[in-house]
Amino acid sequence: MPDTYSSSELANILPAGTSPALFRFITTKLTQGVSKTQIFSASPTFVQWIQSYGWTTYSASPNWYAYKSFLSVGNNTYDLYPFTNDYADVLVVAGGGGGGNHHGGGGGGGGVINESGILVDTNQVNITVGGGGQGGVHGNSAPGSGGDNSIFLHLRAIGGGGGGNYQQHYGNGTPGGSGGGGAIGNSSGGGDAIGSQRGHGGGYQSGQGHYGGGGYHTTNHAAGGGGGAGGAGVQTNGGNGGPGGIGFQSSITGTTTYYGGGGGGHSQNNTPGSGGLGGGGAGAGHANATAGTDGTGGGGGGGHGSAGAFQSANKGGSGIVI
Repeated sequence: MPDTYSSSELANILPAGTSPALFRFITTKLTQGVSKTQIFSASPTFVQWIQSYGWTTYSASPNWYAYKSFLSVGNNTYDLYPFTNDYADVLVVAGGGGGGNHHGGGGGGGGVINESGILVDTNQVNITVGGGGQGGVHGNSAPGSGGDNSIFLHLRAIGGGGGGNYQQHYGNGTPGGSGGGGAIGNSSGGGDAIGSQRGHGGGYQSGQGHYGGGGYHTTNHAAGGGGGAGGAGVQTNGGNGGPGGIGFQSSITGTTTYYGGGGGGHSQNNTPGSGGLGGGGAGAGHANATAGTDGTGGGGGGGHGSAGAFQSANKGGSGIVI
């Protein structure tokens, strides 16, 4: 019996659902006279071959996995060879929303889509990675800017909503993948009614995120946290700023990581809200808010930005596609 496999023998030996890339690799090796013994010990060689095309690999016994992370903001074309006509697990994370200024709410985390069994039937694909929204600006009544969408094939993750601004009518956060947190309430776009007004958290994209938390107009001037892909932003109790919502947990890279955490809300006199796990930035107290982490889609922290204390809101983090 010869010491090399025929293609028909190989088709019978390999399990159903074997990666076409692996099948192509082995059949190529067969034409080069690789022995049966070598085929059975070919995994390290195959893994190195995959790595040579820019893929990162990891082992989760008994399987090997390969992935690429796409971080460059904007629309770009990428080569996915040798995984043509293969089915992939895909994580798409949009950019996080910017925090609101003027007793502002935290920015909403970027929307997250996690799908399995997506057919990739071409070597090259266009991938869009969304940038983070800008934080609110002192002297401007607009809320924080929403994050940009991220797109892979037919999957479109929606950018996080911007945090609300006290000088904006009602101070509501804006909708997005996850909603921005509400600023301290404002019934007239410039009033000062203590104890009764709430800026509502922004709405969210179904299946991608959660609501932002509401703010509350007390003497502490506390704002709500932005929503996260894994949980809603926290509505403030009127003392501390609301923490951002937790992000979505994924192990697609072999390491457990969170994406799309909400930004924390501002508090003037008490503790500002912490950023949600998954790249959310912390809200401002008497220091500037922190930005959402790039590559996670975290929302930016809400800023102070009034009454002569210009501690600024901050931007949302850019998204990622894996």
